[in-house]
Amino acid sequence: MSLEKYRWDLINCERCSMCKWVHPWSVKSKARARICPSMQKYKYDAYSAQGRFDLARALLEHELRKYAVEQGKGPLPGHLPAVDSIRKNNNPWLQPSSRRGHWARKLKVKNLNKEKAEVLYFAGCTYSYNANLQKVAQSTLRIMQDAGVDVGILGNGEGCCASPVLKAGITDLFGEIASRNIKAFNELGVKKVVTSCAGCYGIFQSQYPAAGKMNFEVMHSVQFLDQLLQAGRLKFTTRIPLKVTWHDPCHLGRGGEKQDIWEGVRVKWGLSDPPRQRNYGANGVFDAPRNILKALPGVELVEMERIREFSWCCGAGGGVRAAFPDFALETAQERVEEAKATGAEALVTSCPWCESNLNDAITADGNKIQLFSLVELIEKAL
Repeated sequence: MSLEKYRWDLINCERCSMCKWVHPWSVKSKARARICPSMQKYKYDAYSAQGRFDLARALLEHELRKYAVEQGKGPLPGHLPAVDSIRKNNNPWLQPSSRRGHWARKLKVKNLNKEKAEVLYFAGCTYSYNANLQKVAQSTLRIMQDAGVDVGILGNGEGCCASPVLKAGITDLFGEIASRNIKAFNELGVKKVVTSCAGCYGIFQSQYPAAGKMNFEVMHSVQFLDQLLQAGRLKFTTRIPLKVTWHDPCHLGRGGEKQDIWEGVRVKWGLSDPPRQRNYGANGVFDAPRNILKALPGVELVEMERIREFSWCCGAGGGVRAAFPDFALETAQERVEEAKATGAEALVTSCPWCESNLNDAITADGNKIQLFSLVELIEKAL
Protein backbone atom coordinates (compact mmCIF):
# COMPACT_ATOMS: atom_id res chain seq x y z
CA MET A 1 0.00 0.00 0.00
CA SER A 2 1.35 3.43 -0.93
CA LEU A 3 1.79 6.02 1.80
CA GLU A 4 0.60 8.78 -0.52
CA LYS A 5 -2.82 8.83 1.15
CA TYR A 6 -1.07 9.54 4.46
CA ARG A 7 1.04 12.41 3.15
CA TRP A 8 -1.02 14.96 5.08
CA ASP A 9 -0.63 13.03 8.35
CA LEU A 10 3.10 12.60 7.90
CA ILE A 11 3.75 16.23 7.13
CA ASN A 12 1.42 17.57 9.80
CA CYS A 13 2.47 15.46 12.76
CA GLU A 14 1.68 17.68 15.76
CA ARG A 15 4.91 16.74 17.56
CA CYS A 16 2.89 16.31 20.74
CA SER A 17 5.06 13.33 21.82
CA MET A 18 2.01 11.35 22.92
CA CYS A 19 3.58 8.42 21.05
CA LYS A 20 6.35 8.52 23.67
CA TRP A 21 4.54 9.44 26.88
CA VAL A 22 1.39 8.48 28.70
CA HIS A 23 -1.15 11.28 28.35
CA PRO A 24 -0.39 13.88 31.07
CA TRP A 25 -3.83 13.43 32.65
CA SER A 26 -3.17 9.71 33.05
CA VAL A 27 0.42 9.77 34.34
CA LYS A 28 0.70 8.19 37.80
CA SER A 29 4.44 8.53 38.37
CA LYS A 30 7.67 9.72 36.78
CA ALA A 31 9.04 6.17 36.70
CA ARG A 32 6.18 4.93 34.52
CA ALA A 33 5.37 7.98 32.46
CA ARG A 34 6.69 6.53 29.19
CA ILE A 35 4.57 4.44 26.84
CA CYS A 36 7.00 3.38 24.09
CA PRO A 37 9.41 0.54 24.94
CA SER A 38 11.73 1.12 21.96
CA MET A 39 12.00 4.84 22.66
CA GLN A 40 12.74 4.20 26.32
CA LYS A 41 15.49 1.70 25.49
CA TYR A 42 17.21 3.38 22.56
CA LYS A 43 16.43 7.04 23.38
CA TYR A 44 16.57 8.08 19.74
CA ASP A 45 13.68 9.74 17.92
CA ALA A 46 13.68 7.29 15.00
CA TYR A 47 12.43 4.63 17.42
CA SER A 48 9.27 6.61 18.24
CA ALA A 49 6.16 6.86 16.09
CA GLN A 50 7.05 10.49 15.46
CA GLY A 51 10.48 9.52 14.12
CA ARG A 52 8.99 6.77 12.01
CA PHE A 53 6.65 9.31 10.49
CA ASP A 54 9.74 11.22 9.38
CA LEU A 55 11.24 8.07 7.86
CA ALA A 56 7.97 7.25 6.13
CA ARG A 57 7.84 10.72 4.66
CA ALA A 58 11.36 10.21 3.29
CA LEU A 59 10.16 7.12 1.43
CA LEU A 60 6.66 8.35 0.75
CA GLU A 61 5.84 6.09 -2.17
CA HIS A 62 6.44 2.87 -0.25
CA GLU A 63 5.42 1.38 3.08
CA LEU A 64 8.74 0.99 4.89
CA ARG A 65 8.86 -2.72 5.65
CA LYS A 66 7.31 -3.55 2.29
CA TYR A 67 9.86 -1.32 0.56
CA ALA A 68 12.71 -2.94 2.45
CA VAL A 69 11.48 -6.39 1.44
CA GLU A 70 11.16 -5.35 -2.20
CA GLN A 71 14.73 -4.02 -2.13
CA GLY A 72 16.04 -7.28 -0.74
CA LYS A 73 16.67 -5.80 2.72
CA GLY A 74 14.16 -7.99 4.52
CA PRO A 75 12.55 -9.82 6.13
CA LEU A 76 14.88 -9.71 9.13
CA PRO A 77 16.81 -12.96 9.72
CA GLY A 78 14.79 -13.63 12.86
CA HIS A 79 11.57 -13.47 10.85
CA LEU A 80 12.59 -15.74 7.97
CA PRO A 81 11.88 -19.13 9.61
CA ALA A 82 8.35 -18.06 10.58
CA VAL A 83 7.62 -16.58 7.15
CA ASP A 84 8.91 -19.69 5.36
CA SER A 85 6.88 -21.91 7.67
CA ILE A 86 3.71 -19.94 6.98
CA ARG A 87 4.28 -20.40 3.25
CA LYS A 88 4.90 -24.14 3.60
CA ASN A 89 2.87 -25.20 6.65
CA ASN A 90 0.31 -22.41 7.16
CA ASN A 91 1.74 -21.67 10.62
CA PRO A 92 4.84 -19.82 11.89
CA TRP A 93 6.04 -22.59 14.22
CA LEU A 94 7.68 -24.95 11.70
CA GLN A 95 5.03 -27.56 12.48
CA PRO A 96 3.13 -29.73 9.99
CA SER A 97 -0.44 -28.68 9.27
CA SER A 98 -1.47 -32.27 10.00
CA ARG A 99 -0.87 -31.64 13.72
CA ARG A 100 -2.78 -28.41 14.01
CA GLY A 101 -5.96 -29.94 15.38
CA HIS A 102 -4.26 -32.24 17.90
CA TRP A 103 -5.01 -29.84 20.76
CA ALA A 104 -8.69 -30.82 20.49
CA ARG A 105 -8.29 -34.54 19.84
CA LYS A 106 -9.66 -35.48 23.29
CA LEU A 107 -12.61 -33.09 23.03
CA LYS A 108 -15.93 -33.91 21.43
CA VAL A 109 -16.59 -30.94 19.17
CA LYS A 110 -18.16 -30.29 15.78
CA ASN A 111 -15.84 -30.40 12.78
CA LEU A 112 -16.93 -27.51 10.60
CA ASN A 113 -15.29 -29.12 7.59
CA LYS A 114 -18.15 -31.63 7.74
CA GLU A 115 -21.03 -30.05 9.70
CA LYS A 116 -22.55 -26.65 10.54
CA ALA A 117 -22.47 -24.48 13.65
CA GLU A 118 -23.30 -20.89 14.53
CA VAL A 119 -19.86 -20.15 15.97
CA LEU A 120 -16.39 -20.97 14.68
CA TYR A 121 -13.80 -21.18 17.42
CA PHE A 122 -10.48 -20.15 15.86
CA ALA A 123 -7.68 -21.26 18.18
CA GLY A 124 -4.84 -19.60 16.28
CA CYS A 125 -1.36 -20.96 15.58
CA THR A 126 0.22 -20.50 19.00
CA TYR A 127 -2.59 -21.93 21.10
CA SER A 128 -2.81 -24.83 18.62
CA TYR A 129 0.86 -25.83 18.67
CA ASN A 130 2.40 -24.62 21.94
CA ALA A 131 2.08 -27.49 24.40
CA ASN A 132 2.20 -25.12 27.38
CA LEU A 133 -0.62 -22.95 26.03
CA GLN A 134 -2.97 -25.50 24.45
CA LYS A 135 -4.88 -25.65 27.73
CA VAL A 136 -6.20 -22.14 26.98
CA ALA A 137 -7.90 -23.30 23.77
CA GLN A 138 -9.15 -26.46 25.45
CA SER A 139 -10.61 -24.57 28.43
CA THR A 140 -12.24 -21.95 26.21
CA LEU A 141 -13.94 -24.58 24.09
CA ARG A 142 -15.16 -26.53 27.14
CA ILE A 143 -16.63 -23.40 28.70
CA MET A 144 -18.43 -22.46 25.49
CA GLN A 145 -19.86 -25.97 25.12
CA ASP A 146 -20.97 -26.12 28.77
CA ALA A 147 -22.77 -22.80 28.23
CA GLY A 148 -24.73 -24.34 25.37
CA VAL A 149 -22.96 -22.54 22.52
CA ASP A 150 -23.35 -24.14 19.08
CA VAL A 151 -19.64 -24.12 18.31
CA GLY A 152 -17.25 -25.96 16.03
CA ILE A 153 -13.64 -25.90 14.92
CA LEU A 154 -11.72 -26.44 11.68
CA GLY A 155 -9.05 -28.65 13.23
CA ASN A 156 -6.28 -29.33 10.72
CA GLY A 157 -8.18 -27.16 8.25
CA GLU A 158 -7.51 -24.02 10.28
CA GLY A 159 -4.72 -21.82 8.91
CA CYS A 160 -2.61 -18.88 9.98
CA CYS A 161 -4.25 -15.46 10.24
CA ALA A 162 -1.11 -14.11 8.47
CA SER A 163 -0.38 -11.41 11.02
CA PRO A 164 3.34 -12.38 11.18
CA VAL A 165 3.88 -11.92 7.43
CA LEU A 166 2.18 -8.52 7.49
CA LYS A 167 4.38 -7.45 10.40
CA ALA A 168 7.40 -8.63 8.39
CA GLY A 169 6.35 -6.41 5.46
CA ILE A 170 5.23 -9.12 3.03
CA THR A 171 1.91 -7.53 2.14
CA ASP A 172 1.17 -9.59 -0.98
CA LEU A 173 1.28 -12.88 0.94
CA PHE A 174 -0.83 -11.36 3.70
CA GLY A 175 -3.45 -10.31 1.17
CA GLU A 176 -3.57 -13.81 -0.34
CA ILE A 177 -4.02 -15.51 3.03
CA ALA A 178 -6.52 -12.96 4.38
CA SER A 179 -8.69 -13.26 1.26
CA ARG A 180 -8.55 -17.04 1.44
CA ASN A 181 -9.56 -17.07 5.12
CA ILE A 182 -12.43 -14.63 4.58
CA LYS A 183 -13.77 -16.75 1.72
CA ALA A 184 -13.53 -19.92 3.83
CA PHE A 185 -15.26 -18.35 6.84
CA ASN A 186 -18.04 -16.93 4.67
CA GLU A 187 -18.64 -20.33 3.07
CA LEU A 188 -19.00 -21.93 6.50
CA GLY A 189 -22.05 -19.77 7.12
CA VAL A 190 -21.07 -19.05 10.73
CA LYS A 191 -22.47 -16.01 12.52
CA LYS A 192 -19.39 -15.43 14.67
CA VAL A 193 -15.67 -16.19 14.55
CA VAL A 194 -14.34 -16.30 18.12
CA THR A 195 -10.60 -16.46 18.81
CA SER A 196 -8.52 -16.59 21.98
CA CYS A 197 -5.48 -15.11 20.27
CA ALA A 198 -5.24 -11.33 20.62
CA GLY A 199 -2.99 -11.23 17.56
CA CYS A 200 -5.57 -13.00 15.40
CA TYR A 201 -8.34 -10.82 16.80
CA GLY A 202 -6.44 -7.59 16.18
CA ILE A 203 -5.61 -8.48 12.58
CA PHE A 204 -9.16 -9.70 11.88
CA GLN A 205 -10.52 -6.41 13.19
CA SER A 206 -8.10 -3.92 11.72
CA GLN A 207 -6.82 -5.41 8.45
CA TYR A 208 -9.19 -8.08 7.18
CA PRO A 209 -12.05 -5.68 6.28
CA ALA A 210 -9.85 -4.24 3.53
CA ALA A 211 -9.22 -7.73 2.10
CA GLY A 212 -12.85 -8.70 1.48
CA LYS A 213 -16.44 -8.62 2.67
CA MET A 214 -16.86 -10.42 5.99
CA ASN A 215 -20.29 -11.99 6.52
CA PHE A 216 -19.55 -12.80 10.14
CA GLU A 217 -18.79 -11.00 13.40
CA VAL A 218 -15.31 -11.26 14.91
CA MET A 219 -14.98 -11.51 18.68
CA HIS A 220 -12.19 -12.22 21.10
CA SER A 221 -13.00 -15.00 23.55
CA VAL A 222 -13.07 -12.59 26.52
CA GLN A 223 -15.74 -10.54 24.76
CA PHE A 224 -17.78 -13.64 23.99
CA LEU A 225 -17.43 -15.05 27.51
CA ASP A 226 -18.39 -11.67 28.98
CA GLN A 227 -21.55 -11.77 26.87
CA LEU A 228 -22.34 -15.24 28.21
CA LEU A 229 -21.74 -13.95 31.74
CA GLN A 230 -24.05 -10.96 31.29
CA ALA A 231 -26.72 -13.26 29.81
CA GLY A 232 -26.57 -15.53 32.86
CA ARG A 233 -25.13 -18.47 30.94
CA LEU A 234 -21.95 -18.53 33.03
CA LYS A 235 -22.43 -19.00 36.78
CA PHE A 236 -19.42 -18.86 39.08
CA THR A 237 -19.72 -21.11 42.13
CA THR A 238 -16.15 -21.56 43.36
CA ARG A 239 -14.32 -18.90 45.33
CA ILE A 240 -10.77 -17.98 44.22
CA PRO A 241 -9.02 -15.94 46.95
CA LEU A 242 -6.51 -14.10 44.80
CA LYS A 243 -5.36 -10.51 44.26
CA VAL A 244 -4.72 -9.99 40.55
CA THR A 245 -3.77 -7.30 38.09
CA TRP A 246 -4.77 -7.25 34.41
CA HIS A 247 -2.37 -6.70 31.50
CA ASP A 248 -4.02 -5.21 28.40
CA PRO A 249 -2.53 -6.94 25.33
CA CYS A 250 -1.77 -4.44 22.57
CA HIS A 251 -3.67 -6.37 19.89
CA LEU A 252 -6.71 -6.76 22.11
CA GLY A 253 -6.63 -3.29 23.63
CA ARG A 254 -5.59 -0.31 21.55
CA GLY A 255 -4.97 -2.56 18.54
CA GLY A 256 -8.39 -4.17 18.94
CA GLU A 257 -10.19 -0.98 18.01
CA LYS A 258 -12.04 -1.18 14.71
CA GLN A 259 -10.16 0.77 12.06
CA ASP A 260 -11.70 3.28 9.69
CA ILE A 261 -10.96 2.04 6.17
CA TRP A 262 -10.88 5.54 4.74
CA GLU A 263 -10.50 6.74 1.18
CA GLY A 264 -10.67 10.50 0.71
CA VAL A 265 -8.77 13.77 0.76
CA ARG A 266 -7.64 16.21 3.43
CA VAL A 267 -9.43 19.56 3.27
CA LYS A 268 -7.56 21.39 5.99
CA TRP A 269 -6.32 20.83 9.51
CA GLY A 270 -8.59 18.31 11.21
CA LEU A 271 -11.06 18.07 8.30
CA SER A 272 -11.36 15.50 5.53
CA ASP A 273 -13.78 14.68 2.76
CA PRO A 274 -15.49 12.34 3.45
CA PRO A 275 -15.03 12.67 7.23
CA ARG A 276 -12.48 10.28 8.66
CA GLN A 277 -12.82 8.72 12.07
CA ARG A 278 -9.63 9.05 14.07
CA ASN A 279 -8.34 5.97 15.87
CA TYR A 280 -6.85 6.68 19.27
CA GLY A 281 -7.00 3.12 20.65
CA ALA A 282 -9.46 4.05 23.39
CA ASN A 283 -12.23 1.85 21.97
CA GLY A 284 -10.45 -1.48 22.13
CA VAL A 285 -11.43 -4.44 24.30
CA PHE A 286 -10.84 -3.12 27.80
CA ASP A 287 -14.05 -3.59 29.78
CA ALA A 288 -14.88 -7.24 29.02
CA PRO A 289 -11.91 -8.81 30.86
CA ARG A 290 -12.37 -6.47 33.80
CA ASN A 291 -16.08 -7.31 33.98
CA ILE A 292 -15.18 -10.98 34.24
CA LEU A 293 -12.44 -10.49 36.84
CA LYS A 294 -14.75 -8.41 39.02
CA ALA A 295 -17.41 -11.11 38.83
CA LEU A 296 -15.10 -13.95 39.90
CA PRO A 297 -15.82 -14.81 43.56
CA GLY A 298 -12.89 -13.99 45.82
CA VAL A 299 -10.81 -12.27 43.13
CA GLU A 300 -9.62 -8.73 43.87
CA LEU A 301 -8.57 -6.66 40.87
CA VAL A 302 -5.87 -4.01 41.39
CA GLU A 303 -4.75 -1.93 38.43
CA MET A 304 -1.24 -1.09 37.26
CA GLU A 305 -0.30 2.51 36.48
CA ARG A 306 -0.32 2.08 32.69
CA ILE A 307 -3.56 0.51 31.56
CA ARG A 308 -6.10 0.47 28.72
CA GLU A 309 -4.86 2.46 25.70
CA PHE A 310 -1.78 3.57 27.71
CA SER A 311 -0.76 0.02 28.60
CA TRP A 312 2.92 -0.90 28.47
CA CYS A 313 3.59 -3.51 25.77
CA CYS A 314 4.67 -7.01 26.83
CA GLY A 315 7.48 -6.72 24.27
CA ALA A 316 6.69 -9.74 22.08
CA GLY A 317 4.45 -8.35 19.33
CA GLY A 318 5.25 -7.04 15.86
CA GLY A 319 7.95 -9.66 15.35
CA VAL A 320 10.09 -8.19 18.15
CA ARG A 321 10.49 -11.41 20.12
CA ALA A 322 11.69 -13.32 17.06
CA ALA A 323 14.16 -10.67 15.87
CA PHE A 324 15.18 -8.92 19.12
CA PRO A 325 14.70 -11.41 22.00
CA ASP A 326 16.79 -9.45 24.52
CA PHE A 327 14.76 -6.28 23.96
CA ALA A 328 11.53 -8.29 24.20
CA LEU A 329 12.60 -9.77 27.53
CA GLU A 330 13.65 -6.40 28.98
CA THR A 331 10.31 -4.92 28.00
CA ALA A 332 8.45 -7.79 29.67
CA GLN A 333 10.57 -7.48 32.81
CA GLU A 334 9.51 -3.85 33.19
CA ARG A 335 5.86 -4.87 32.94
CA VAL A 336 6.31 -7.61 35.53
CA GLU A 337 7.90 -5.12 37.94
CA GLU A 338 4.94 -2.79 37.37
CA ALA A 339 2.58 -5.65 38.16
CA LYS A 340 4.46 -6.54 41.35
CA ALA A 341 4.27 -2.93 42.51
CA THR A 342 0.47 -3.26 42.79
CA GLY A 343 0.82 -5.97 45.42
CA ALA A 344 -0.92 -8.46 43.16
CA GLU A 345 -0.27 -12.15 43.61
CA ALA A 346 -0.97 -12.88 39.96
CA LEU A 347 -0.68 -11.22 36.57
CA VAL A 348 -3.61 -12.08 34.28
CA THR A 349 -3.89 -11.57 30.53
CA SER A 350 -5.37 -13.18 27.42
CA CYS A 351 -2.83 -13.31 24.59
CA PRO A 352 -0.41 -16.16 23.76
CA TRP A 353 2.43 -13.73 22.99
CA CYS A 354 1.94 -11.84 26.25
CA GLU A 355 1.57 -15.05 28.24
CA SER A 356 4.79 -16.53 26.83
CA ASN A 357 6.89 -13.38 27.06
CA LEU A 358 5.70 -12.27 30.49
CA ASN A 359 6.20 -15.80 31.80
CA ASP A 360 9.77 -15.76 30.48
CA ALA A 361 10.37 -12.51 32.36
CA ILE A 362 8.94 -13.96 35.57
CA THR A 363 11.14 -17.04 35.24
CA ALA A 364 14.28 -15.06 34.36
CA ASP A 365 13.99 -12.89 37.45
CA GLY A 366 12.88 -15.66 39.80
CA ASN A 367 9.76 -13.71 40.65
CA LYS A 368 7.05 -15.28 42.76
CA ILE A 369 4.16 -13.53 41.03
CA GLN A 370 1.96 -16.02 39.16
CA LEU A 371 0.77 -15.74 35.58
CA PHE A 372 -2.69 -16.84 34.44
CA SER A 373 -4.65 -16.71 31.25
CA LEU A 374 -8.05 -15.28 32.14
CA VAL A 375 -9.83 -18.39 30.90
CA GLU A 376 -7.95 -20.49 33.49
CA LEU A 377 -9.52 -18.47 36.31
CA ILE A 378 -12.93 -18.64 34.67
CA GLU A 379 -12.80 -22.44 34.54
CA LYS A 380 -11.60 -22.63 38.14
CA ALA A 381 -14.59 -20.56 39.27
CA LEU A 382 -17.28 -22.56 37.45
